[in-house]
Amino acid sequence: MVKPPETLMGLRVWYSIDNGKFLWCPEYGNIPQPSGWELLRPGNTYMTRTLKKLGLHWILLQRHKKYTYNIGIIAPAENIKEVRKLEEESQ
Repeated sequence: MVKPPETLMGLRVWYSIDNGKFLWCPEYGNIPQPSGWELLRPGNTYMTRTLKKLGLHWILLQRHKKYTYNIGIIAPAENIKEVRKLEEESQ
């Protein structure tokens, strides 16, 4: 039995060529972004590591010529809010 994509941690996804409504991954093809999930842009190592430890997340990538760019991490909005709160408390 194949797990639904929403339950997979660390799934690597790309923007779909068809339109901006879908994401694409080799294992599942075009998949919709789960409702209630948001994008956390790269740049803050503490937030990225903490978000990955919290659980469900997808890594959003973009291909340009021969290089793959990391756009950020897509995760449930509650997890991102919790990570931001933890970061504020740690300062």
